[in-house]
Amino acid sequence: IGTILYKIIEFSGRYFLSFYHSETEVGVYTFFTSISNILFVFVQTIVIIELYPKLIKAKNIGQEEFFLTLKTFKKQIIQYSIIGIVLSIICIYPLLWFLDKTALFESVSSYLLLLVSTLFFCLSFISHYALYVNKMDLDILKATIISFIFNISLSFVLIPRFAVLGAASA
Repeated sequence: IGTILYKIIEFSGRYFLSFYHSETEVGVYTFFTSISNILFVFVQTIVIIELYPKLIKAKNIGQEEFFLTLKTFKKQIIQYSIIGIVLSIICIYPLLWFLDKTALFESVSSYLLLLVSTLFFCLSFISHYALYVNKMDLDILKATIISFIFNISLSFVLIPRFAVLGAASA
């Protein structure tokens, strides 16, 4: 259920934009969502894939070992998220200049908002994996349900009025 709700959250902006606005807005949003998601892929590849198995192993050893590994996990997620954001901000303008699409330049603030959202998403994995390793999946599901309700509610309110920026905010 949690995965389904997460995927609805992930793709709902496109469908709301398609309903209320043109394909241009959907294209801009999809482009910026895809580019901002590189931050998550970067953090997941460098940190999560490497340290998640170590978190499980540390949990089986004991609480002290678990907290030490979790501290390393947290530190690396924060470090690589910041590195990823800086690189993304440095690279977005040359990329937009190269693509030479006016609609993208006009909505670059949406990209920056999506990038911050992706940062929070990356940071959320610190508690997510701590809960998961401690078999507290129900708490993760509750958070996902609450996020789903907020996302859909905000989409109805923000996307009709603010288009791409509304989708990025929701």
